Amino acid sequence: MNFHHASAAILVFAFLLSGCSPAGYTGNVANTEPNPENPSGDNSADKAAQQAAIERGDVLWTEKSCDTCHGETGDGQPKGSSILGGITSAGVKNLIVNTMPLGKAGSCDEACASDIVAYISFINGLSYTPTTPAGGSSIIEGRITLDAAAHQKRLYKAAMNLVSRLPTQQERDLVLKKGDAGFVQTVYAMMEEKTFYERLREIYRPLLIDDTAPMAGGTYLSMVGGNINWTNVDYADSKPRRRFADGETGKALTQEPMRLIEYIVKNNRPYTEILTADYTMVNYYSARAYNKQDQLTFRNLEKAVYADIYWDPEDYQPISFTEFPQAGLLTQMNFMKTYATSPTNVNRHRAYTVFKLFLDTDILEIGGSRPVEDTLEEDPTRNNPACTGCHQVMDPVASTFRHWQLGTVRKSDYTKAKWDQNTILMPGFNGKQMDESNPAPLVWLAKEIAQDPRFARATVKTFFTEMTGARLLEVPNEYSSQVDQQRYDFQQQVINDLSAKFIASGYNLKSLIVNLMSTDYFNDQDFVGGSARLLPGDRLVRKLNATTGQNNFSGSGIFLNEINYSGEQPSGIMAMIEHLTASSIACKAVAPDIAKSAEKRTLLPYYVANESFSSGSAEELTIAYNNLEKNIQNLMWVLWGETVDLENDQLLELRELYLSVVNDGAASSTNAYLDTTCRSNGISKDANYQIRGWIMLINLMIDDFRFYYE
Repeated sequence: MNFHHASAAILVFAFLLSGCSPAGYTGNVANTEPNPENPSGDNSADKAAQQAAIERGDVLWTEKSCDTCHGETGDGQPKGSSILGGITSAGVKNLIVNTMPLGKAGSCDEACASDIVAYISFINGLSYTPTTPAGGSSIIEGRITLDAAAHQKRLYKAAMNLVSRLPTQQERDLVLKKGDAGFVQTVYAMMEEKTFYERLREIYRPLLIDDTAPMAGGTYLSMVGGNINWTNVDYADSKPRRRFADGETGKALTQEPMRLIEYIVKNNRPYTEILTADYTMVNYYSARAYNKQDQLTFRNLEKAVYADIYWDPEDYQPISFTEFPQAGLLTQMNFMKTYATSPTNVNRHRAYTVFKLFLDTDILEIGGSRPVEDTLEEDPTRNNPACTGCHQVMDPVASTFRHWQLGTVRKSDYTKAKWDQNTILMPGFNGKQMDESNPAPLVWLAKEIAQDPRFARATVKTFFTEMTGARLLEVPNEYSSQVDQQRYDFQQQVINDLSAKFIASGYNLKSLIVNLMSTDYFNDQDFVGGSARLLPGDRLVRKLNATTGQNNFSGSGIFLNEINYSGEQPSGIMAMIEHLTASSIACKAVAPDIAKSAEKRTLLPYYVANESFSSGSAEELTIAYNNLEKNIQNLMWVLWGETVDLENDQLLELRELYLSVVNDGAASSTNAYLDTTCRSNGISKDANYQIRGWIMLINLMIDDFRFYYE
């Protein structure tokens, strides 16, 4: 990496992806280095293929509008993001395929991405060796073999995904010693940590909770003798206490479905119990709202906000209601509120959701034409062949909700519903009709679903992308390529295999997660289309904290929330947020890190204040350079999850970049102090530019796709 390119990268704080379109490009590759496997120089065929790729890349660079964001040569000039730092990195082609161009991701396939990488590498004098694109039969047919570095990489990825932290040295040593067995043992141990269950709740919250709807729930609570306004009774004389207790009650009722899932997984119960459970989960506050607080004994806090409101909000316990039959998530207030119905919908929305969330079936994707309104006869959902294809599947399940009315109301006598139950098919599932005398249709339905193999597939798909980072592929159509069909077929094989193992495990979710993290989708980001996935804002914040000890800066609460920073690929605004995040966090992270004793540092454990790289004895310079290289080696692990030796090419490039910045800064800067926002723990002076050099390097390494993508 020459200094011109490094300086351009520094100016835009970027390290992302794409390409460029140079002035004066001739397509001449005569000066490229010979094929290392053919040192005699007889590599005319290789040169011809490489030149053809470069020429195609030249055309594609402008055709795909890459130069709009990344400049003519990929350095981001005059205003954009540089991609030179990561253009030759493993996985960059897959990243281009999955995320570029903005707004048209996927329009540049693997061949296109390979040509662009070849072109940008060539015109910038960067070393690049073309490789066969992923997705061919040779890759699909065999499981990827992991070397020691790859084992460490997947351990890093698992720790960040499941528990939002760096792997411990003990975990790294275990995986290094035992390989797959050590990895499995470590992942199971991670799933005993509190943070894992926070991650689990995070996955399910958008599926089960409508955060835009008011909490309400008074009618539901009243069915079991509860009172949503219980705080007006218990704390009538204290408005602050009422507000506090109301807040805890609202949180407890909202978290009820996720806490049920957490309880089932934590106790290694069959995952089918999320539907078949004849209980729900309450802490003191929700139990009090249900008026069931006397049935359980709750843990007390050592330090409570108010002396008389001392119950631990994290102490959730199972409780069964006698007032109506329970069927796990299906009879919870949150499900009824989030997936509401109406007299014309007649619980079909709830039935549709059951199929989609728990049976891997989207009713709307069932084939056939939909009739126009003026061709409909009386009762078309039961009589019109164009309607019955869907409704014969959906309506019997909708009828199992017949006791549940508008909102969260349940009537024991369903004949008193606000709609005529005779307009919809009788309760049933999968062609099987329920006994009409059954007083608990949803309990019956839950047991039927638990025996359906589609429940396992639906669960696998719920966790597939969340765990592996690889997206679920759409069913190929007549315009799909052979590679698309191969990839889809292979993914279906993997899903079927995972589903079978999940069932064989007794529906143990921890076992499923371990198996997901043992697939090639998790282990190699280039495998069959890749698994590069942009981290959502909340997970990015946690990664920043785990790796740098810093997760906030001016405006971070706004910039990194789910409104401004979300999606599978970064928008222009998100790219600028990434640049700002990298520069702000790097500035804030270095001083607190080097202020600690060496053994407690995360980023720079080999940092020595005022160490010189240009003067001193040969022994002193050797030690200084070794410390520098080991610090960069550590940063590549902490920020990217990459395990490299001290002779690694990119490590050496980063070393030279650091030295060039430090030497240039020390020679030209008249300011011996850090910017005020970069000072901490009494560290403010940086006369030799050493600290600012680290700020720059960490800035670049955070502002890299290897940090922002999993």
